[in-house]
Amino acid sequence: MRVGRVFALALLVGLAGCGGLADTGTTRDPFSVEQPTTGSTDATGPGTHAVFDPDPARDRVQNLDALLDSHERVLDGTGYRVTAVYRETTANGTLLRELIREGAYPPNRSRYLYHERAAGTRVGPTQETQLFADGHTVYSRRSIGDRTEVTVLRDSDGTPFSPTDLGIFRGQQTDLLAMAFESVAIDEVERLGHSPRQVEDPLYRLRGDSVRDRSQLSIDADASVRNASLEVIVDSDGLVREFRFSYVTSRDGRPVRVTRRLVYRDVGQTSIERPGWAANVTL
Repeated sequence: MRVGRVFALALLVGLAGCGGLADTGTTRDPFSVEQPTTGSTDATGPGTHAVFDPDPARDRVQNLDALLDSHERVLDGTGYRVTAVYRETTANGTLLRELIREGAYPPNRSRYLYHERAAGTRVGPTQETQLFADGHTVYSRRSIGDRTEVTVLRDSDGTPFSPTDLGIFRGQQTDLLAMAFESVAIDEVERLGHSPRQVEDPLYRLRGDSVRDRSQLSIDADASVRNASLEVIVDSDGLVREFRFSYVTSRDGRPVRVTRRLVYRDVGQTSIERPGWAANVTL
């Protein structure tokens, strides 16, 4: 697996092994971009340079490491919103685990708004955590079942955490993307005919359903992995705009469908406001 970066996650709800979305507030449903075009795949225009410019006629991406590096580089230093979902369901639809994480990150990384929710039969009571960082202080609202606590996050000596001192889910998810690309071969690349609002052309859709490394996908080394599906929408800057990854594996000898989703929006146009629940917290 591609290595070289470690991402600090402040998963205040303990759900080991979960990474990866139900979109809220997007301008369209995830993966609803249609009208693939044929013909020229020139992704450049006057004064521009295409970082990600695959050849749909050959159904392949030349350099996945370069794609992942570009994805990370585009998000560094700019504002964006991200939603990430990890979900496990049984064959009859029972929800075993679900972790939904949503973050809004302006260019000033000492400000952010984060929300996570964990539910499912293997989680117990529904757990929900919200964090708001105003540039100086991190406010926390945490609920487990019907109990809710609102506090300022502090160190062991009582000093409030600085937002820059607190590891927090930033949603770049390069490790997840690398795992998916290494696990499933890309079988199809197509250029899409139009883009949603605030997203420049061109966009490319990558698809695959051929598992090439099942060890990346299963907790049990000998468990089968089947019915895999990978769908990724990438822009010409190399930013993964949307990602959906699903497969069936085994948990404790039973088939389980695992689904991971990502959606990025408002890239370069993200701002946040203090939420109402953080208005009257005592410092």
